Amino acid sequence: MLYFHAAARSSPPQLIYKGQNPYTEMYGIIKAEYDPDHYINYEVLNAVSQFDAIYMAGQASSHCVLASVTQILEHFADHREITSRITLLEDCMSPIAGYEESTRQQFEVLQERYGIHIRKSTDIIL
Repeated sequence: MLYFHAAARSSPPQLIYKGQNPYTEMYGIIKAEYDPDHYINYEVLNAVSQFDAIYMAGQASSHCVLASVTQILEHFADHREITSRITLLEDCMSPIAGYEESTRQQFEVLQERYGIHIRKSTDIIL
């Protein structure tokens, strides 16, 4: 579906990879858990601020996706007009076993606090 949309609308997806620094752990896409250089991925943050809709998915929802979403939302905490554009695709990710309930609860808190959406990919109309 993603690539069909890209071809039909001449709008290629922007795939972003995290963990480019082999010397530190990077659960989230914006910054490492610990990084003496304090690297922040402004390329991603700028993209989030420019697009009308941001769809997020990946593995594992309980750790890497949650960290990425939280980092983005904290950066744009005072800009609900931006945070409300973010949709998590719940059927395109899964938590690590044993973290199902805590992950669901944390996403609900983010949904309430920042206005993000949680949907199934089959419910999205591009």
